[in-house]
Amino acid sequence: MRLAPFGSYTRYLLRAYLQQVGSILAVLWLVALTIDILPQIGPLLDNASDHPVRVVLWFCVLRSPWLIVPLIPFATFLGVLATEYLQTRSGTRILIWNSGRSPLECLVPVLLLGLMLGATDTMLDAWAGPASMAIQTRDKLGRDGQRLDRSQASDFQWISVTDGLLRTKVVQVDGVVLLRELSFFHFEGPEKLVELLHAKEARQETGSFLWHATDGLFWGTAEDDRSNALITGNILTEGGFSKAFSEIDLHLPVDTLWLSVIGMEPQYVPFAIVRALASGSAHGYDPAVYRTREQAVFADTLLVIAMAVTASVLSTVLLTGINTLTNVTKILLIGYAAHSTERAFVLFGENGALSAFLAAWSVPVLLVAGTVLFLRTYRGAEWA
Repeated sequence: MRLAPFGSYTRYLLRAYLQQVGSILAVLWLVALTIDILPQIGPLLDNASDHPVRVVLWFCVLRSPWLIVPLIPFATFLGVLATEYLQTRSGTRILIWNSGRSPLECLVPVLLLGLMLGATDTMLDAWAGPASMAIQTRDKLGRDGQRLDRSQASDFQWISVTDGLLRTKVVQVDGVVLLRELSFFHFEGPEKLVELLHAKEARQETGSFLWHATDGLFWGTAEDDRSNALITGNILTEGGFSKAFSEIDLHLPVDTLWLSVIGMEPQYVPFAIVRALASGSAHGYDPAVYRTREQAVFADTLLVIAMAVTASVLSTVLLTGINTLTNVTKILLIGYAAHSTERAFVLFGENGALSAFLAAWSVPVLLVAGTVLFLRTYRGAEWA
């Protein structure tokens, strides 16, 4: 007898998986949404006197992508586990095994589930999330919408460049990045400050690292006086000279594309910009954040597939014995450990402790490898 891998069994079990995953995801999303929205509800209602209910509902929609994305892999794991548990308890799993379908054929529904939810996770992560944040910043909705508004000057940012440090506020005016209240500290060797520039504003010359700074004060040391010059608290105390200026040119090798998203968490940055910064020359910024973000988005689909298949295989093998509750606990711990490790590895990657590729792909690949090894160990030829 030849069984169709995409027949009625596949449709039945896929529907059961989707129902369980959808229910679990809805509960987790409601909890996360409540925690996220409650601290912001007061200011949100104050700015929505005309249609408060509509504004709150719209804000909930805008916040949802970033709340759902990190939940999908673990919710998928829990949904598959719950479905397999119910199938085993009801005796349906025994009927399926007695039908002549091989265990590998039983993986078709869970593979389809992982592919569907993984692709959804990737699309939400790469496109829907940044688009929703762009709307929030445009309309100044919520805490992040106001904090990340590019038309408002940012908090002071410290930027390391080739020969010094830059302290400045960043603002965008008509799409042009401006530096305001900037201070540039030029060092010659470790801890040896030789020039200091304060300026009200600086604007970049198109296509170069030359910035036109206006209305400020410059302090420097003559070549033969640099060993004696000393500056403390931005005040010249010994040696050197200072002069006021209305305009001066300043060489600052800083990427303006990065300045346009400075202070913005990588998950809020449009994915096209993430990819550009990940592959760019990294002038003034650490590319590890954006390289890890890029790889994590690409790994989303495989992670969800791996979580789904792992839950299915562990459940099929371990829930047939007498110690069901103990085995359910073990499976839950494995799923939670995988979920937590993935989050931790991404943080390590963003901080440069792991390469971007290892940070994003280690957990999904290890889950797949571990599942294959588990099958070979516990089922042997039955899974061939």
